[in-house]
Amino acid sequence: MILPTPLSFLVQELSAGYQLGAPGNLVSRWGGKAVGLAGLVRLGARIPATWLLSVDAAASVAAEGVQLPAEVGRWAVRSSASVEDGARFSFAGQFRTELDLSPAEVPAAVRRVVASATDRGPAAYLDLTGLGAPPRMAVVLQEYQEPTAAGVWIGRSAAAGRLEWCAGPGERLVSGAVIPAVEEWDREAGPVAPAGALTSSTGVVGAACLSLQREAGMPLDLEFAVLMATDALLWLQARPVTRPLGGPASPGRRDIRAAAEGAANGAELLQGFAAAGGVARGTGAVVLDPYDGNWQPGGILIAPTTDPAWLPLMATAAGLVTASGGLLCHAAIVAREIGLPAVTGVGADVLMIADGRLLVVDGGAGTVTVEN
Repeated sequence: MILPTPLSFLVQELSAGYQLGAPGNLVSRWGGKAVGLAGLVRLGARIPATWLLSVDAAASVAAEGVQLPAEVGRWAVRSSASVEDGARFSFAGQFRTELDLSPAEVPAAVRRVVASATDRGPAAYLDLTGLGAPPRMAVVLQEYQEPTAAGVWIGRSAAAGRLEWCAGPGERLVSGAVIPAVEEWDREAGPVAPAGALTSSTGVVGAACLSLQREAGMPLDLEFAVLMATDALLWLQARPVTRPLGGPASPGRRDIRAAAEGAANGAELLQGFAAAGGVARGTGAVVLDPYDGNWQPGGILIAPTTDPAWLPLMATAAGLVTASGGLLCHAAIVAREIGLPAVTGVGADVLMIADGRLLVVDGGAGTVTVEN
């Protein structure tokens, strides 16, 4: 039986001056997510009880099984690939995560997480980024506790950032399945928290994100959960910000009055989140299944939301539009990293009115113009 390694071992191995996202021997053995979690602990952050399977140990679980600590009743099994959560490319959401598992379910989940290293999404990502061979996959094992809210923070600078959150588990937010609550933070503009700011038992979550950035000395991409049982704030991920965010555009709805100059002459203007900068013009194609053989490269990809299986389509699209999701969901992060103009969270109307029509996607403004 494979015995997982406590995260405390990796915390001790990190050098005092370690910078999140930096490559090295620890990343090649334990993966980027594990090293980022160790970095969080070094910053004084509270994370779930965590154990690790190195690249070699994770590969051996299928044959040998895994001996889990008896004190944990429910588990989260997370990827920690050698290319994941780096300074240039995050591979956001490209590898598998499984939540709320019994101990008996963990070994099979580990095997599925390891196998996700060669899925079609990561393979397309590797081709786009030129990073070469499939990554090596370590695995993070964490105690799972039900959250009352969860979310993502991405720093705009050392003193500013954007927080998006939703009720319940964060998987719905990062997968782009919901339009999130949004908070924009800027300490240079003043110390006051945004109205309706998310809180935990230890205070305002956005302020805690800024504090972690200050300790790290750099803008951060953070994931967190506020626990249902205790209202405690736990940190689930820390990595560098690979690409800067656009402006804080808000999600909107169909505007048949064509209120913007770009939507003149009877065209329709849809407002969403400015997910990834750039302007793309092309024919819209509503695709509900990433394995749909009717997709034509060079069009504007329109989807309810996306997951790793959509990456090969995103790689051949001129632009991306999603009905749900925010500025910090995985689809938005990936679009920024591969240079794909994208607008997320436009609303379900886009699925009904944009198929086969000429679209102009302005990822910097967060608008989609549907032309006649």
